[in-house]
Formats: sequence, structure tokens, C-alpha cells
Amino acid sequence: MVNNLPSFSDQILYAPPKPNELEISLFGPGIGESIVVHIGNNEWIIVDSCTDAFTKEPTPLTYLGRLGIDPSKSVKLFVISHWHSDHIRGASQIAEQCVAATVCFSEALVKEEFFTLVDTYSGLVQPVLVDKNTSATNEISSIIKIISKRCKKNNDTNSLYYTLAAADKRIYQNAQDGILKEVWALSPSSESIINSLTEIANLIPIPDQDLIREVIPRPTKNHNAVVLLVSA
Repeated sequence: MVNNLPSFSDQILYAPPKPNELEISLFGPGIGESIVVHIGNNEWIIVDSCTDAFTKEPTPLTYLGRLGIDPSKSVKLFVISHWHSDHIRGASQIAEQCVAATVCFSEALVKEEFFTLVDTYSGLVQPVLVDKNTSATNEISSIIKIISKRCKKNNDTNSLYYTLAAADKRIYQNAQDGILKEVWALSPSSESIINSLTEIANLIPIPDQDLIREVIPRPTKNHNAVVLLVSA
């Protein structure tokens, strides 16, 4: 079943999928989407985030709420495919609420180059100046802090809290009632990660030069993007 719901309406009948049903729901205004996947037995995956035009809340959380699903227990994996703001608005709220979910980043987004970029652009004094690209680094910065807080709270760095996506890597697995459910990352490749880091490095302002802190040049290519294979 595929749902393409650009906005919510009281006329829509919301019913949770059956335990043995694979459901893929796509949300978004056409530029920037989020995907919510039921992989069986009330286990859910969220890929990216967008916000409802009226409530400004993350659409995946609104949808699950309409189904009567508790995201804090039922969402097992939250994947950030890439850091462009049209795919990440509200992502930090999802990471905050989905405490049982492993957060998955592209491997390119946990390297020194990207952390430097985030540090440079995420501490703005005047939020009104934040443009659509800068808001993406703010979301990533918030998610990193959420993961760090959970690690410190439990006094460990358990990989349960996050995982890194790279080509041909399994990022989720669960066998229940004789059904094997897996999520594999098909990208980014090693070459794509290197290309992504090169491009990210070029976005970092040169020291001692004037910095327009509210604008990040948009990358020309999406080398760090994560492509998924879901099987059940």
C-alpha cells in the first residue's frame, strides 16, 4: 500500500496496517519528502522528515499519531538520507521522540569535515537569518546532541543509539514469528564518501575572511545520500 498524502484531512480514514502487512507511506509537498514504512508486527521505519504546512509538526509523527501508534516504542529505525533541509525539517523532533529507534546517518556525515561545517553554521545569534540550508545543519547539530545525551545518560556509547550507512551494509535486522526483516544501505560507496567530504570541505569558510553566517552554499551533487533496501 502506498499513501501519497500532501496534507491531513478529517475525511481520510486512518487505520493501522495489519501485523503481516508491509506499508509504505510517502509524504511531502513535492520538494522534500519523508517516508514511513511498516515492516510488520508494529515495527516502523522513518526515512527523512518534512513538516505539516499547517501544524508545522513533523509529518511522520502526525501520521503515526493518527494511527494510534506510539513512536517512542514502535519506531525502530530513523534514517537521514542526506542533510538538505527539504528532507530534514523536523528531524530533531523525530529523533527526540523515537527513543527506541536507532538513528542512521550517511558515513560521510560523521567525519571531521562535516562536523566543522555544522559547528560553523549551527550557533547563530539571530535565528531569523537562518536560511533553508543553514537550518539543515541546525537539525543535524540537535540530533548529534540528542544521541550524545542518551549515551551519557546510560554511561556508554552503545551503537544501539546510532549507526552509519555505507554501501552494502546491513543497518537493521530483526527476526520475529519466523519472519526475517532487514534494512540494507546500498550507498554511499567509498568513492562517493570521498567526493562528499571534498565538497563539504569546500563549503567551510576560510578563516579570517568575512562570513555570511546565515547562508551555506548548496552542494552541487548529493554524494552522501543513502539508498535503502527493505526486505521482509
